[in-house]
Amino acid sequence: MSSGGSLSGISFGGLGSGIDTASIIERLVQIESAPLSRLSVRKQQLQQQQSVFGALRTKLQAMNSSAGALNNTTALLATKPTSSDATIATGTVESGANVQGVYDLSITQLAQTEKISSAAQSSTTTALGLNAGTVVVNGKSITVDSADSLRSLAQKINDAKAGVTASLIDGGAGKSYLTITSQNSGADNAVRLRNGTSNAFSALGVVGATQVRDAQPTGARSFAYANSSDTLAKLGGFPQTTPFTVQVKGQDVTIDPNSDSLDSIAAKINTATGDSSAATVVTTSGAGGNKSRLQIKGNLTDFGDPSNTGFWNDLGITEQAKSNVIVAAKDAAFKLDGIDFTSSSNTVSGVIPGATFSLLKADPSGAKATLTFARDDEAIMKRVKDFVNAYNDVTGFIKEASQFNKDTFASGPLFGDSLSQQIDSQLSGLATQILPGATGAYTTLQSVGITLDKDGTMSIDESKFKTAMDSDSPGVSKLFRSFGSSDNSQLSYISSTANSIAGNYLVNITQVATKTNYTGEIAQTSGNATAERLRFSGSLFGSQTIDFTVQAGWTATQTMNAINADSRLKDYVAASLDSNGKLKIESKKFGSSGTFDVFSDIAAAADNSGIGVGQLGTKVAGVDVAGTINGEAATGTGQFLTGNTGNARTAGIQVMYSGTATGSVGSMQFGKGFGALFTDLMATFTDGTNGAVTGRDKSLASQIESIDDDVTSLQATIARKRQDLSDKFTRMENAIQQIQSQGQRLAALRQSG
Repeated sequence: MSSGGSLSGISFGGLGSGIDTASIIERLVQIESAPLSRLSVRKQQLQQQQSVFGALRTKLQAMNSSAGALNNTTALLATKPTSSDATIATGTVESGANVQGVYDLSITQLAQTEKISSAAQSSTTTALGLNAGTVVVNGKSITVDSADSLRSLAQKINDAKAGVTASLIDGGAGKSYLTITSQNSGADNAVRLRNGTSNAFSALGVVGATQVRDAQPTGARSFAYANSSDTLAKLGGFPQTTPFTVQVKGQDVTIDPNSDSLDSIAAKINTATGDSSAATVVTTSGAGGNKSRLQIKGNLTDFGDPSNTGFWNDLGITEQAKSNVIVAAKDAAFKLDGIDFTSSSNTVSGVIPGATFSLLKADPSGAKATLTFARDDEAIMKRVKDFVNAYNDVTGFIKEASQFNKDTFASGPLFGDSLSQQIDSQLSGLATQILPGATGAYTTLQSVGITLDKDGTMSIDESKFKTAMDSDSPGVSKLFRSFGSSDNSQLSYISSTANSIAGNYLVNITQVATKTNYTGEIAQTSGNATAERLRFSGSLFGSQTIDFTVQAGWTATQTMNAINADSRLKDYVAASLDSNGKLKIESKKFGSSGTFDVFSDIAAAADNSGIGVGQLGTKVAGVDVAGTINGEAATGTGQFLTGNTGNARTAGIQVMYSGTATGSVGSMQFGKGFGALFTDLMATFTDGTNGAVTGRDKSLASQIESIDDDVTSLQATIARKRQDLSDKFTRMENAIQQIQSQGQRLAALRQSG
């Protein structure tokens, strides 16, 4: 046998058999491993496709967003403000608001934030020797002592988070000052200061003698509060936590901050003084809305505080005069189209619905700024261009990835891909179709200047689009958004989904929505003999329970008014007196989700609310609307009726019926604009469950996973093959070595013989 040479690349040589078994095994394994290379190439191809479809999905989602932005009632009705004098006033428009109009604005006074100062002190760090005790800032009690300096006092005030900022001025020896600045502007946000058990503020020259704060022709008026029915504890600004007694005209009035409100305090004062008009709650209005104030007859000496609670100061009936006012608290005063307004802030909202304007400069002589709110063509055009660009981004990407070079035969990753071509075809088909159900001048994208070029690129003729907007902006808006109209004013379109089909649908009502209401057991004929608690709970209130206090002495009318004014209840229920004088409480929410319970803590009687402890009056449960849309099943929630999922045409169409008649109540003309249609189309591609691109991604992922499984299996097979070959060659080498050993022994015997 030759000790060298080759056989198909397999080398021979070495000791024993002379065969390079390691190389033989490696070459045989390479032959077995050939499918691994093919699988690797296929996996790379699939991963490339997966990456390409991932990029396509992102672009489709971007197009979905831009189309969705056009499927909005205000998308093409956006407005922007301009000011004839931006040094006097400027305006802004709330997101989604459609504000149009021209307003003349003149400002006689800007709102100011109050700032007060102490008298001059020796330094900011020297102990002031104050009497130990408390002072009160905006209802927050602050402890002081003799070791306090201006610096430590400022820190304590700031730590109290009382809505003020305490600062220091160090002008050198004997010229150090403490300043206190309100954190909010306006007369009602003036800094509220008083001595408590310490006279520290008087000692520092911050406050002086007590006086009536807001004198009226017959008495004094309190600070302004959000309402007259909330307890003092909820209104805030009162450090008292337990019942206390004050005096009016020498008569004791006991007040509980945890249960008394402005209304109940007025009633108690009237009872104590024997004068039914001694105290009243008055309402004042401004740009910020209505506020409640307690107005009491009398002068300074009529408001007694034998226990030194400071209540009259905290309420704002009296005050300790501020000794050094650097900037006075003031409301802004202005005229809008000749109508007088005041505002605690120089930023005014609500006066022009949907808009906010900023007051910048006062001119008592009456200089005006004209605020104009007009259609924002720039913002509207941007929305349309965003859609056009997103469309081109999708179709351009598909076109680029589908190219084929006939010279080199190189192709893009989407060349020949049916799904991407389907997407491109459906997009162009939708972009050039007539809008289903559309009438009038604007029924296609082309009619407003949006067209497809020969190569499929979308473009917009801005001049043509603007002309259309100038001619009929509501009509152009309708071209893009979902819409609904009815021949019955009590039937209105609310919303739809991708599964809703445009059409004219008859709405049939079998049950109208109603509200839950409860009428008390007994009519109240005299004032409440004692205080009474009404507890509200149920679906209407969610997980919360609301306790409402009926004050002693209240009549049925007072209880009714207090419930309707209560900040916790007024958005949920409305109170009234029925024809028999019984208290009736009705949910403000229609349907089963508006149900509620109300219980008193005392048995119903003629000298209380009559609600009773066991709801033994008359309770009527609210029901949801019921009916069909286009003869297809629908589900009611309150006054809202929604086509059931799975309906052939009306799935997801939601209407609101506010009427009381049943039967056929009218027809609903429902249509979808191009913004809605493109959004629906995008959903068929990108939906996380049933989208075509989602399905393709899942298929590619499954194929890649299958290849990974095949690779793992093949690698295991190759490993076993390698081990098997190694074992076989090892046995062969051992056998050869044994034969060679025997031969050597035979040769030795032959030579010895």
